[in-house]
Amino acid sequence: MNQDKPIDKYPRTTGAVITALGLTAIYFFLGRPLMSAQAGEASISISMKGSLIAIMFTVLGLLLLALGKHFVPLLKPEEGKLKAGTIVLIVFLAAAGIGAYLALEHLLAGYGYTSK
Repeated sequence: MNQDKPIDKYPRTTGAVITALGLTAIYFFLGRPLMSAQAGEASISISMKGSLIAIMFTVLGLLLLALGKHFVPLLKPEEGKLKAGTIVLIVFLAAAGIGAYLALEHLLAGYGYTSK
């Protein structure tokens, strides 16, 4: 049976849900540590994986919201073969997530926190 997945039927709605999840993750993994530093807490923990997930979900969700059904084929490679656009997107999202983590580390260093 070939059933349509929600991303195929409702790409913009799926994009809205993924964006909401990404923004929630941004709050927890990037925003809260920064707010904790501003409040002067004794120790703060940050997560590289959390930063990657937050940025990836937010950007993918926004792209689905903006492009709708035109973006879905980029997310579904045919028979295990990745398209060049998919590879570029993965590299961009990974770089953006790592950049967000490093930026957070830099901001926390400004408040006197160092990573272990």
